[in-house]
Amino acid sequence: MDEAGANTASADELAPIRAELERMLGKCLLQLQAYELLMKAIASDHATSFAKDDTGTTVRGSRANFERKTLGEVVGHVVGGYFASEGAEMADRPDIYPDFGPVLSVRVQITVSDDEFSEMKARLKEFVALRNTLVHQFLAMHDLSSVAGCRAALLVLETTSTQIDQHITEARTWLQSLVETKKYAAEVFDPEAFVLWLNERRKASDA
Repeated sequence: MDEAGANTASADELAPIRAELERMLGKCLLQLQAYELLMKAIASDHATSFAKDDTGTTVRGSRANFERKTLGEVVGHVVGGYFASEGAEMADRPDIYPDFGPVLSVRVQITVSDDEFSEMKARLKEFVALRNTLVHQFLAMHDLSSVAGCRAALLVLETTSTQIDQHITEARTWLQSLVETKKYAAEVFDPEAFVLWLNERRKASDA
């Protein structure tokens, strides 16, 4: 076989594994986006404020807007915001409606042991590093010009996909717990009605 034939055979051999490699990489990236959406939902929804504006309309606000936050920032908020270690003090919440009068802040927080908190923090930090490596360094770390290099990269992606899926399952469980807790709280306590009552009390005291 001449040199041209060898190169053609090599290209033919690379084509199917590269196609599978691209499919798995795309799958991992989509999984990561799904995970980020779940974590952003937890970060945004575990703490909410209620206030009445000047027109009497109930205004809701979350602690912060996480749409443009990095995964590391979001994870940092979930670990330490939604989750807290035993004995940790709840951080002061800034008044996000300083001109609206009374503000009611409602927060759902899960307390875990110090060991559980440390393990969770380390595990999620490692996962964020895994995400950053996949997104920013994958091509530099693997030789995709050879079949052996592609196979090694594919194995990494398959393992990574499994890890991401495990984290997605965990985040879904957390979010479901948050949703159920807030639903139960809403059944026994109406924050909007309470804010309305506070607002009426303020008006009465100012009269």
